[in-house]
Amino acid sequence: EPHYLGTETQIGTVLFGHGGSGFMVSHKAMRMASEHRANHADEYIRFTESQWAGDMVLGKLLSDAGVQLNFSWPLLQNAKLGEIEPLTNRFYRQPWCFPVVGYHHLDPPDVERMWRFDQEWFIDVRI
Repeated sequence: EPHYLGTETQIGTVLFGHGGSGFMVSHKAMRMASEHRANHADEYIRFTESQWAGDMVLGKLLSDAGVQLNFSWPLLQNAKLGEIEPLTNRFYRQPWCFPVVGYHHLDPPDVERMWRFDQEWFIDVRI
């Protein structure tokens, strides 16, 4: 099946999966996008040259090929753990009520701190 999952972001009229948060595209969706691009190569070359956000260009191509974005926020976060805005609690999905698959811009020390927290939390809870 064609699947495109990502944290919803918009530039102009194009809704797409935020690349920094990561996104997932199924084989079928990529095949559809590839075939669509092959049939409209000149159009996408010009469009790509005029844009700065590659994730947006891919999102437009997928949409044009008939593959719609399935929203994944807050499973895929567009922020670091300590940078999640309290304002997001007013959104239709509250971030603290969902598991997180990935965060944006984590460096190796951040990943290590999160891993240690996770390990220590499970030890503390089992006591």
